[in-house]
Amino acid sequence: MQYPEYAYTYCTEGDFTQGRVCNIRSITKKGHQIAFIHLMRYKKEFQDHIELNSSSSGFYRSRYTDWMLIDLDLLIQNKNTGGVHNYTQAEIQRLSKIQHSIIEFVESLCQEFGVDPNQAQYFFSGFKGYHIMLPSRWFGLHPQPKLEKFIELLIRDITQGLSIGQFIDWGVYQRNRWVRIPNTINKAAGLFKIPIQYSELLSLTQRQIIRMAQTQRSNFWSIDLNEVDKNQGLNKKCVSLQSSSNFIQINSVHSRLSEGVALGERCDTALVIATSLRDLLISIDEAENKLVHWNKSNRPPLDVRSELIPIIKNAFSRSPRTQYITPDGLILQHIRNFEWWARFNHEDRWIILQIISRTNTTDKVWQEEVTVPKGSLVLSNKTLADNSTSTEGKCRHLLNKLKRLGIIDYEQSEFGKLVTWNEEMRGIILCN
Repeated sequence: MQYPEYAYTYCTEGDFTQGRVCNIRSITKKGHQIAFIHLMRYKKEFQDHIELNSSSSGFYRSRYTDWMLIDLDLLIQNKNTGGVHNYTQAEIQRLSKIQHSIIEFVESLCQEFGVDPNQAQYFFSGFKGYHIMLPSRWFGLHPQPKLEKFIELLIRDITQGLSIGQFIDWGVYQRNRWVRIPNTINKAAGLFKIPIQYSELLSLTQRQIIRMAQTQRSNFWSIDLNEVDKNQGLNKKCVSLQSSSNFIQINSVHSRLSEGVALGERCDTALVIATSLRDLLISIDEAENKLVHWNKSNRPPLDVRSELIPIIKNAFSRSPRTQYITPDGLILQHIRNFEWWARFNHEDRWIILQIISRTNTTDKVWQEEVTVPKGSLVLSNKTLADNSTSTEGKCRHLLNKLKRLGIIDYEQSEFGKLVTWNEEMRGIILCN
């Protein structure tokens, strides 16, 4: 196992409130008994955090995963009152489109990077979609605190322009997300999550796959990860994104402010945070308030007057590195001059940047049901809260405030909020 020190994860045998820390090796032996597991595995400090806080919430430290999940879902209304879900012909056709999009995606990886498709894993989820598990070794992935978000960037990169993108549930790339264990039953449909060979995806119909999912299935063809090698092309993408990912740059500021550090790390971390806040065009006074609050959780805290304040002044004595401000480096330089921008605090501005970063720059079909035009996006209060480490209530209040100010408009639907920026913001986002 790569990075064996990351041996702990979170799992549950039923209700999500019954989660417990597990050793990853023990789960491998009795996985059929456990319903859900965290996507990530962690060091021993994760177990210590759970024992102290009785929850995985608030744990931001480094994590790793052997498999990069792509979760493909359809919106299927569950009318099951017991037994196996009775799929309509329309639902079968839509699931078949997901199946064909997987084949298109995998073939593109084979053609562009020369991967062996049998080294990935494929599952029918047991109800409304599929799971693809790509080996992290292909990409040369390594542990890091915001690994989920970095994986999202990688998946967006390699699926760009392919039909699979419209089916991906991007909400899975958040902290503390669960994935169903293979060969456990999805009670919503009365079917099991089952492994499928790539050759079966090529040859079986959707109804044949559903019939197979009525019982558990052995994954006898699974490949030992030790036999999987790093792919030069995919690793190059990984390294490139790692060095230039502005989204990770912004996201890391928020996570660093959420926890203190120990003796020997305080000054360096304070400088990194102060520099990042400067690059986000935060005022020195606001940065000082945030760092003083952060400093209280350090072990022990820095002396504010003689140690912390000089570090902040040193960081702000230099000009902001505007290329790190947003995913495109220019948008914030425009909106910071708007009168409405001053009405929002730092946390609100962070959430606004999250909305901007997810805005479509081309027309896209979402879930085969809605065409989302460029300059717009579909989101929910929950997804926005998870991505910005905020609360649903704050996100709801922010969206309502943006709407009142005429900065956005949105329509509520069964899919979530269809958000559209005003013409001025659309022009800025689409031109940058």
